Amino acid sequence: MLRNLFFFFRGFTSEDLPPRRAFQQDETRESPLRRSDSTRPSGRSIYMQRKEYSETLSKNPDNINVRVEHLFICEIDGLEVKTVDDCVAKLKNLNAKGRLWPQEMIMEVQGPYLLLNDIETKTELDSVPLSCIVQIKAVLDSCDFNSLLAITVQERSKRNPRCFMFQCEETGADLIKSDLDKAVQRGGSNLDQHREPPDDILNHVLNDLEIFVGKVSTAVNTPGQQGDMGKKKKTKKKSKKNGNSLHQSMFLTNK
Repeated sequence: MLRNLFFFFRGFTSEDLPPRRAFQQDETRESPLRRSDSTRPSGRSIYMQRKEYSETLSKNPDNINVRVEHLFICEIDGLEVKTVDDCVAKLKNLNAKGRLWPQEMIMEVQGPYLLLNDIETKTELDSVPLSCIVQIKAVLDSCDFNSLLAITVQERSKRNPRCFMFQCEETGADLIKSDLDKAVQRGGSNLDQHREPPDDILNHVLNDLEIFVGKVSTAVNTPGQQGDMGKKKKTKKKSKKNGNSLHQSMFLTNK
């Protein structure tokens, strides 16, 4: 009997088992490719986005909106640092000593201003009027920074020019220089170009105030007006004195 049982189990195979019923989730589960196709934008949507982008490029072919690495601001004091080349030499020296503190940012032109914006928050870090840019220079393959853009700025509130230095890794410094030269020549298309700086507005207010104070002082110190004011004061004193006398006489009469 044991021998018969042995041959019974030995001859049992997986084919003798009943067919496995597929789970419901196996039947309804979609392949990853089908799921990705359902979320993929349509060809028309992509085309319309590209069309809008092309129209933007046609209207503003020289529009600047690039990612750069701000390296250093060098003051051209006319003594130790006289030219942009001197600024580049100073940059190399600081880089060799490991004393640079670079920061990535977005450089763009809006109207008459060159803006430096934070990459993540898009907040404005600094702004320079295009009218204050006096020189733009691209320095290629001269040091560890192989695509260096140097922008020299002379602002009214600053005594000496300053040179802003950027490493342009994604977009070449020579390409940015070309577009920025055109933007400076145009001077910006925004009406804010004629906006006066806050310092100039304050100076106008102070000048107007000085003129007003001067006119008032002149009017007060004029001899004719001083005499008129003296007469008015005397007239007031006499009127007050007569009024007191009349009051006293009426009081005595009533008594």
